[in-house]
Amino acid sequence: MDYFDSATTKEQAKSTWRFWVQKLHPDKGEGGNAKALIELNEQFKTKMAELESNVTESGLDISELGQGLGPTKNGAKCEHCSGKGYTVHVSKTGETCPFCRGRGRARMPILCRSCSGTGTFITKRGFKVKCKTCSGTGVFRWKIVDCPYCFGMGEMWFGPRKEKKTLEKCYKCEGTGEIELFNPVLPKGMIMKGEAKK
Repeated sequence: MDYFDSATTKEQAKSTWRFWVQKLHPDKGEGGNAKALIELNEQFKTKMAELESNVTESGLDISELGQGLGPTKNGAKCEHCSGKGYTVHVSKTGETCPFCRGRGRARMPILCRSCSGTGTFITKRGFKVKCKTCSGTGVFRWKIVDCPYCFGMGEMWFGPRKEKKTLEKCYKCEGTGEIELFNPVLPKGMIMKGEAKK
């Protein structure tokens, strides 16, 4: 059984999932079915991944893009996005840097000059005492620098690379799918490739 065939948005998919979980959960008594619940959860994950792939980086649903300029403005199909209102960018990404955890910045210690980073030093009488400058830590202070392992990129530049596809709103037509052709005289639909219809 396909539980999410009518769901077109994330909210619809979530409400459908909640409805069926209440009916199929094994703790609900007679109507509970563990196998059906597992199948429901697998379908829910698949549907959510499918719906998330139809969203741009800025969070816009691609079904809202490429609608045109409206009934009053003349326009030509945007060549940059082929009239869709969005573009697909493919980039290669590596694994997340384990040292900076993908942030590209890291805390690096500045060692204490008084104790040379050991946290202790030997007095003139030969006693080993805790350094008062760094309180025995060996670190004078921390500074934020570009990660030395990924060089500030947040991902490892060596090793296997994964392909990542992202959708972005077209910057030329601003998501409408059409570029406006200015003509104050002719109404919408009378201009075709810069010429009036005969």
